[in-house]
Amino acid sequence: MGHALEGKTDVLKTVDHMGNLILCSYTYAPSVRMGIVAKIFLNDLRLPFLKTALLTYLGAFVLFFLGGLAIKMTAAPLVSELEKNAENWKSRTKISISLRPRTTSLNCITGSISISRWHTESFSKNGKTATLH
Repeated sequence: MGHALEGKTDVLKTVDHMGNLILCSYTYAPSVRMGIVAKIFLNDLRLPFLKTALLTYLGAFVLFFLGGLAIKMTAAPLVSELEKNAENWKSRTKISISLRPRTTSLNCITGSISISRWHTESFSKNGKTATLH
């Protein structure tokens, strides 16, 4: 209040009489010959930003999880159909093809996610070697 009564105007980040960190603004109003001081606790000022950041992180995590679940639910029928078609093709062509999964594990915050890639081995028919990809 002393600075305001001296005619100064400023904004300070300081500690109040109770030991709380505050943002304080003061000025002098010459028309009423009075000093005006306003203060706000920095915790009150930071709280909405922290809540928004927390909600954003939680929302991103939920969307990440739901996206992974959607991909898994979409890809599982496609992989089983591919395996069924490969079996049908093997039985019709009488060519031996072996599908073997190569799994890569990714560790993340939620646990581990496995990604499988199917590789085929080469086969030979009539002396010619071919590789299926």
